[in-house]
Amino acid sequence: MNKRKIFFLVFIMLFIIFNCVAQHNKNTIIYLQEYGYTFTPQQSKCTDTIERKLLDGRSLRIVLFDCMGKMYIECYKGKRKIEEGGYIASLDLLKKYIFLMNGNTGKKDVRVREYFQPLRSGKWLFYDSHGHIKKKELYKTGILSE
Repeated sequence: MNKRKIFFLVFIMLFIIFNCVAQHNKNTIIYLQEYGYTFTPQQSKCTDTIERKLLDGRSLRIVLFDCMGKMYIECYKGKRKIEEGGYIASLDLLKKYIFLMNGNTGKKDVRVREYFQPLRSGKWLFYDSHGHIKKKELYKTGILSE
């Protein structure tokens, strides 16, 4: 093949790859099972620091490193830190059904939602009401080591 054809093929492949990455990042949903919390990163590169209050009164400080959920997280109850640790990126893109109902028409619908679910990894620290470490847990790929 001549140089012109090679250049054209490389250009097309790069265009397809960048388009897929941009589309993928636009719809990234990350689910933290331990907290019942779902969020969509607001930064296009998926690196961000996020602070959110949960419905049960706890709050999370998330330092997000990538679009698949690699992160470091601190959980607070009021101003007191109650736990902290890291997550590795989700092993794959997961899917689940969501059921919807139109509030105006009453029409029901089902859709497939794609999401990432990162896994706890490394040392997790849990604190008592005085801020002292009461428990340490070690996780490997989401599994608590004994």
